[in-house]
Amino acid sequence: MADPTGASFCVWKGANGDPPDVETTPMGGWAWNELWTSNDHKALAFYETMFGFTHDAMNMGPTTYYVLNRDGRPRAGLCQSVNSAAKSMWLPYVAVPDCDSTARKAAALGGKVVTPPHEIPDIGRIGIAVDTSGAAVAFITPKSA
Repeated sequence: MADPTGASFCVWKGANGDPPDVETTPMGGWAWNELWTSNDHKALAFYETMFGFTHDAMNMGPTTYYVLNRDGRPRAGLCQSVNSAAKSMWLPYVAVPDCDSTARKAAALGGKVVTPPHEIPDIGRIGIAVDTSGAAVAFITPKSA
């Protein structure tokens, strides 16, 4: 499916139900999902209405970052894309033990590191790579790691 801003997503339910929430994402696990959208207000209204999310807003200077919540827990982030020509997209984050070595490995395997590893205060160290088919994935070494 796609939301009204064009970001593709899919819904599923595993045969054994959803995995339990954990306080710390295991290394190699999906740590976060973030929507970079062409219209943050339209996307926010869609996900709140469609899936029952609530949100917290964080002022990030020129933009607002929305944390989507469900069942009292943060589930994803949503923000206006900084590139007005970019297509709306979901960006998944994988927890890794060493962000810098993950970036080097992605490049060695033919991927392109589009956002070099850098610190996000109180969050951790993140980077973003695009694989050989053009799919983007972010990786994060959480501050707690």
